[in-house]
Amino acid sequence: MGLIACNKQMQGTDPCDCGGCCDTLATPIKLLWKQPLAPDSSENWSMKPAIFQDKVVFSLLFYTEGQEYYKVYNKQTGKFLWQWEATPLPGTAALTEGWAQKDNMFIINSNFKRMYAFDMNTDQLAWSYIAPYQTCTGGPNINIMGDFVYHEQSKNQIDLDSSFLTRLHYKTGACDTVFTLIKENTYSPSPYPPALWVNPNGDSILVFQNRQISFKTLRYKCDLYAFNLRTRKIEWELDSLTSDGNSSVKTPLVYNGKVYFFGARELHCVDIQTGTIKWQKPCEKWDHLLTTNLILAEGKLLYKPHNDGYLYAVDPETGNEIYRRPDTETGDAEIAYYKGNIYYGSKYLYCVRVSDGKVLWKMESPTKRSNVLMLSVSIDQTTGKLYVADKYYAMCFQL
Repeated sequence: MGLIACNKQMQGTDPCDCGGCCDTLATPIKLLWKQPLAPDSSENWSMKPAIFQDKVVFSLLFYTEGQEYYKVYNKQTGKFLWQWEATPLPGTAALTEGWAQKDNMFIINSNFKRMYAFDMNTDQLAWSYIAPYQTCTGGPNINIMGDFVYHEQSKNQIDLDSSFLTRLHYKTGACDTVFTLIKENTYSPSPYPPALWVNPNGDSILVFQNRQISFKTLRYKCDLYAFNLRTRKIEWELDSLTSDGNSSVKTPLVYNGKVYFFGARELHCVDIQTGTIKWQKPCEKWDHLLTTNLILAEGKLLYKPHNDGYLYAVDPETGNEIYRRPDTETGDAEIAYYKGNIYYGSKYLYCVRVSDGKVLWKMESPTKRSNVLMLSVSIDQTTGKLYVADKYYAMCFQL
């Protein structure tokens, strides 16, 4: 099966209010627990934590070459419960390319073409899946919409003749192909996981990008599709939507009859029924939206490009900029919302007020090692506990 289960042993201070120019605070929120990612406390990386009923999952990326370990803790106490590792396919590394969760199921996309699903109630492997083609590859990202895990597959690894948007049932791993894309004008197709919208007739509409490259010309192209799952027909298509042919790897955001989608250099707003472009907001720097996530909070679209040091808030109806916060650092970590504030990791852990973009505090890691980075956070919306790793420790804070 290729998956090995291992040894089952194994009041914050008030935030400053100084217009964003506050000093770095060592302990603005209470650290409840921390655990070393690696047994020898060496430098490593972790995925964004996955939170379940009484557990939280971190990963350990670089402790063993070609392997990634998934470490499960009691989310209240930090007690280490168990871990497992994916066995790599020949000639590959067993690394997480993406993960998704629903109910008690935790699904990992490893090696691009292999998936594992764990039942976090029983701590047992529920199912595993390997794409059927000998030379198959797959997309790095997965997501869950309804009862299905969506994933790209193809029959070869580069210069693809065709590519398939597939879905696996999250409880069983049963797989079927939703849509097939064929190479056109030398562009190899690559559908990314979709957003879901239910139209007025009750039909499920998948909105997804076809992120393409021509290996002949080394040019990029990005199309956006709306696909009706009941009729199995395309409702609309936007050809060559993005200005430079490149795009973000994140799933589009659907809200109030619109779909919001990142190119590499602009944010697009599209009417989800007709495919009409409502507005586009250009960005100033090259490739700084490729891994940026987009969230909606308090009537604002919020995003943080990874290389320009700004946090943006824009009006979802017009695309007009509400504010641009300049002192929020660069970094690849995703932003997360909780009770009026945005939290994310960079050189520091940041808390930014959504209403006006004011930096309430920034906190250095309790690790206090040189060049340490705080990674993507996950927040338990019920308990107000924030889970994050720096490059050494898995940690839990009380907000």
